[in-house]
Amino acid sequence: MKHIIAIVALACSTVGFGQATQPAFTPQAPAFTPAVASFSATTPKFAPSFAVFEKAAPVEFAPSFSSFAASQVTFKHAPIDFSKLSEQIPRFIRYAGVFSKDSDIARRRFFVPTNVDVLDKWQAVYSRTYPPIAEVQLLVGLRMVSELRAPTCDAEYANFTRELDYFAGEKYNALLLAWYMQDDPKNFDKAIAYAKLKGFKVWFAFAGSIDATDIYAMDPADYRDGLQHLAKQCDGFLLGWRQTAPGTVLYKNKRTHNYKPDAQFIGYTLEAVRKANPNIPVLGALQFFHSEASKAAVWKTIPDGVSGIVAFNFGVNTVSTDAAMRFLNKTEKKIAIQVVGERYYYSTIRPNNRTDAVNRAICRAIEERYIAAGAVLTITDAGDLSDFSSFAEQAIDGRGTSDLRKSKWHVPGSKEKDER
Repeated sequence: MKHIIAIVALACSTVGFGQATQPAFTPQAPAFTPAVASFSATTPKFAPSFAVFEKAAPVEFAPSFSSFAASQVTFKHAPIDFSKLSEQIPRFIRYAGVFSKDSDIARRRFFVPTNVDVLDKWQAVYSRTYPPIAEVQLLVGLRMVSELRAPTCDAEYANFTRELDYFAGEKYNALLLAWYMQDDPKNFDKAIAYAKLKGFKVWFAFAGSIDATDIYAMDPADYRDGLQHLAKQCDGFLLGWRQTAPGTVLYKNKRTHNYKPDAQFIGYTLEAVRKANPNIPVLGALQFFHSEASKAAVWKTIPDGVSGIVAFNFGVNTVSTDAAMRFLNKTEKKIAIQVVGERYYYSTIRPNNRTDAVNRAICRAIEERYIAAGAVLTITDAGDLSDFSSFAEQAIDGRGTSDLRKSKWHVPGSKEKDER
């Protein structure tokens, strides 16, 4: 009886609020056809004790329907249409049987009974079971640069080609594409062709939402089609990139829109990718945070069958390479390392006042240390991560941004850049 009352209360708190959500994402054909551009060919570090890594423990997520109802309080100024309760309550009971209280989708603002069109489609996704993928051998020795968002005009594409030429000269041999739900995956096609012409391996990741739009507002068929469009052309796929890392529950920050990938969401994702490209390798993800309440929280997205994992928050000069690898090797998976540079925001809000050449050399030194310690590949951010923080405005002029459509590493360092 209490369960039914809770469902009725939740239905009352949500009925009539569908207009507050984002519409389903529908990719549009690319509006540009850029021509392929011509192309040409260590510092001191603090080493924390290994003990800090030993405290790591998985974080449990246990949201409830009542906590979800509380999250809807901002919508309660809208009137409740009691005439529709007889229709909405049975529907929500049906959803409750599929989207468990521990699922990510049940905690989202989009999860209201009025969003029936897309929710019914996600219900079909969550009602299925997905077998583990087969492990595919991982090509080691890649020095990957990230990231490229889908170019939307000739200028963005041209800037990308110049940036890729620069990183080719820096001995990088792989590129990571980041597909955000706001972008058309078809807009990557020219960039993929150019990168392969330059001899680069091309990987891709789904990066979630760039502006806090609920990912479940996206039609799952559009999500599947985007994954498959890229998988057919790419050499690898990465889980847990950018806004697809879990974090909503721990941070309790209205500005964060990370989510906890549910098993069905991951299963649906990997099924789509492997159906388009049966031999594509997949990397899972592990994020380590010193600042959480547990002092050393570990968030993992590592389903069965992945070829290895990408470790985040280790690729700066304040982390001991050897201690990090001893901790990471406990996973018994091949380790890839995300590299940022000397420290987060080194070009913007926490400038280290080094030249561009020195900052790139610091990245190379971190990469080399991890490779020597046993990492199988590195994924190095072009920027200092400021465009993925609340300080994104710092990256507008290209400083700090990791988006190769906008970064300016190919521009010879001016006096102003060298002194920043």
